[in-house]
Amino acid sequence: MSDDEAEVQRQLTQYAHDFQELLGRYSQLVQRHENLKDSHGRLSEAKQVLGRLTRSYQGLCLVVDQHGNIECASESARLTFMLNEGSISQLQQLVAPFHLPHVEMMLKGVVDGNDDFWSEQTDFVLYPGGDPMRSQMFAVHFLNLSQGKEGRIGWFMRELPPNEAANADMERLSALDKRIYRGAMVIDTQGKVLAVDPTFSSGLGYASEELRGETPQMIRSSRGDPLCQDAFLEEVRVKGGWQGEIISFSKTDQPFRQSLCITPVKDRDTKTTAYLAVFSDEEMMIAAERAILDAICHDPLTNLPTLSLFKERGSQKIAAAWRGASRVALLSVTLDRLQWLARIEGEEVGETLIQIASERVQEAIRGCDILTRSGPDKFAILLVGPRTETELSGIARRMIEALSTPIHVRKKRLVIGGSIGCALFPHDGIEISMLIEHAETAMHQAHKEGGNRYRMYSHTMPAPSAIAAGALEQDFRKALEQKELYLAYQPHVASNGHTQLLACEAHLRWRHSSLGDVSWEEYTSQTLLSDASAETGIRMLSCAWLLRTACQQLKTWQSLGLNGLNMVINLTAAQLKSEALSQVLAKILAETGLDPCRLELTLTEMENSIISENDLKHCLKLRKMGVRIILRNFGTYRANPAQITTRPFDGMRVERSFVRCSHPKTICDTGLDWVVGIGSTMELDLISDPPQHELFSGRKGYLTQGYLKGCLMMPDTFSDWALGKDQIRNDTEAIEDGT
Repeated sequence: MSDDEAEVQRQLTQYAHDFQELLGRYSQLVQRHENLKDSHGRLSEAKQVLGRLTRSYQGLCLVVDQHGNIECASESARLTFMLNEGSISQLQQLVAPFHLPHVEMMLKGVVDGNDDFWSEQTDFVLYPGGDPMRSQMFAVHFLNLSQGKEGRIGWFMRELPPNEAANADMERLSALDKRIYRGAMVIDTQGKVLAVDPTFSSGLGYASEELRGETPQMIRSSRGDPLCQDAFLEEVRVKGGWQGEIISFSKTDQPFRQSLCITPVKDRDTKTTAYLAVFSDEEMMIAAERAILDAICHDPLTNLPTLSLFKERGSQKIAAAWRGASRVALLSVTLDRLQWLARIEGEEVGETLIQIASERVQEAIRGCDILTRSGPDKFAILLVGPRTETELSGIARRMIEALSTPIHVRKKRLVIGGSIGCALFPHDGIEISMLIEHAETAMHQAHKEGGNRYRMYSHTMPAPSAIAAGALEQDFRKALEQKELYLAYQPHVASNGHTQLLACEAHLRWRHSSLGDVSWEEYTSQTLLSDASAETGIRMLSCAWLLRTACQQLKTWQSLGLNGLNMVINLTAAQLKSEALSQVLAKILAETGLDPCRLELTLTEMENSIISENDLKHCLKLRKMGVRIILRNFGTYRANPAQITTRPFDGMRVERSFVRCSHPKTICDTGLDWVVGIGSTMELDLISDPPQHELFSGRKGYLTQGYLKGCLMMPDTFSDWALGKDQIRNDTEAIEDGT
């Protein structure tokens, strides 16, 4: 073979190897795409399910006679279709013209006794208030309420969000609705059945004729008690409806877990004439919630539990260890060379290394142990059962050996290595957070000594932020003694057609001898690099001083006549979820005599993502005291919707960037409607910061338009400014004019 032929053969061989590598990378991308597609499909369906199985009993229901006259309606239907204004009396006024033939055929069928159309859900375009400009798509189910010669139809409706109504995949959504819907029943005020629809009959086997005039004994509470008793009906009457989980028994005594929503139907004199009971599939609700929780509580790259879930499970293991069931140890593992390799080889290689490292660590532990990805290049492991330090060191050595074994990625032989820190319960900590902190301290020590080794925690090891936190606490106490700390206040002014001073925002400032006038929050953020217990301690110390000083100042202003003013305090997640905050605040409110509703504690969207479900109990304590909690800077962080809709907020301050695109006149209607929808559902005050009158006008929801106005002011300057009515009006008009 000639040299040229050999060179050609060598190149062909290299091309074949390169092709195989590209093919392997392509296969990985295809698999990742399929996984993401599958996850997106599950979450999308879960979203649709939870959006339809709402935890509200305010259903939309109309009862019309054979001529289309609206005889009765639920309260929410009256509000939605604006029936109370008196201009709407017939169903035909609400239905889009292209649906009228269907409606006329239905009304004729009531007279003729033809009920072929009862069994299917139908989508209708309706005009609330008879106004085509307000057109909205509704999914409608029907019930035959005819008695003798008097023909009546019950319309049970569910509003479809605009983005879903225009969705090309309406067949999938319609099929999902049919899977969720388990039928409807109308009962009178005495609990007797007036009618059931075919979906209910086919699911449980009871025909409408069998149940008419009877009490529905097949519907029972989760305890097995029949629902439609006098005490239950009285509860429904007092509450204006009911929603909850029930068990429905079929004609063959087969139980079904379902969600039941009962809505009162009233005549024009607002007298309750009947109740509409709508049944939904509770199992689908549980599966949807489980799918969303699974996505929230697991790392998308490694599918390991998130740190919050790890802490929750770890606390349970520690509680069992207190009872003597087992011993517990916590390991903190860092991948020594991962960040360097990711910078050199690329992020895709870095992600592959993380996945392989997580698999190797899992192989070194048992099924009863708990593993989480605690950082970009870190893992935390809770070991259950190691009796001695010798046994623990053996486990750590096996992990280091596994992490030091070369990994072959894209024809390269890469070694990441690992440093491990160990903390024992109860010697090194009695809480999961303390064990994590001490294990990370030992891990940093192992990494500092060269890596690829493990170290047991010792109290003589300095914590990563201990030195900085200690110095910062000294700075704080020294600044207090020398009266270098002070509060400055920035006004919040509403300008939705009229000017009103709503609140002032307190800022902690420091007259530093060498740095000049600086923000205490910015100074602490630069000094402390982690949210360890030392940082939390100094932050709570400064927070307590800020709260006491601000509350005292507000009481002083109230004595001057500023009675409608609220005080806004910006907090971090560590401060808000601290148990000490509620205790300190209760003491301050008692000392100052300030009304708790005048105090607003705000949290950024990013800080909100740090708070776990278990930490919400501290937020609820503050709410019970009467303190308002506001989510600020909404739109600056891609928060999970569940972390907003499940939180006890009283309001949201929306950023301009969320509701506006790059062009100043372009409005992001979808995002804005979503925000307004959340605000309306949760009954939140929505605050545009700065004001966006043209964006919020005409939209439903609890809305307060306002913005920060004016520079930081000292207390005396602020009170003089606030009491100067002309100054407020003139300054506000100048800002609204853009000057």
